[in-house]
Amino acid sequence: MIKLLESVISCLPQNQKTLYNAQKCYPGFLAWNKYWKECYSVDLKNNIDLDSLANVDIYYEKWVKECAESAKHSDFQKLWEVLMIRVTSEAICETAGSMMNQHCGKNRFLQPENFNIEMYLKFNLGPLHLLDNFVKEILASDSSQSYLRKEQAKKRRLVTNDLNKSAAMETIEKRIEKKSRFPISFWQDTSK
Repeated sequence: MIKLLESVISCLPQNQKTLYNAQKCYPGFLAWNKYWKECYSVDLKNNIDLDSLANVDIYYEKWVKECAESAKHSDFQKLWEVLMIRVTSEAICETAGSMMNQHCGKNRFLQPENFNIEMYLKFNLGPLHLLDNFVKEILASDSSQSYLRKEQAKKRRLVTNDLNKSAAMETIEKRIEKKSRFPISFWQDTSK
């Protein structure tokens, strides 16, 4: 096990690998593994269906609190925390990078500020269909702020002459009208 710890430490950047000694970390490593195994066994007996890594952060936090009064495992704790931060950071970077590639791949050309905002929201927000209460809370938080889009243009300057219809919708409607098998008058309401 000491060889494995040395191998892990050797993979750290040069400025960090000099901070850790496998011999000093070994007792903490054994204590942590024993504690983790015991907690996991208790959860299995209580019919909590988990894989062994599901609650590792919770188990570790409890173990650190129990070891807090005696600093005998502090060498291992420092090493473990550095390793967990490195592993988690890499996974998060890969996830964010993948999301950015997907977002750019949709032929969208956003300004950097808008791209940043959209990526931040995409990464941090939950599923959109579950955010109704969140949206209502945001809207209610500041009644002086309006999040509705307001049109400032004058009707005569719009292609559609309708403030509620965009030029894109007008173009789509015209194409659909041309493809129609019946004359447009057939579909219009004559009761007006």
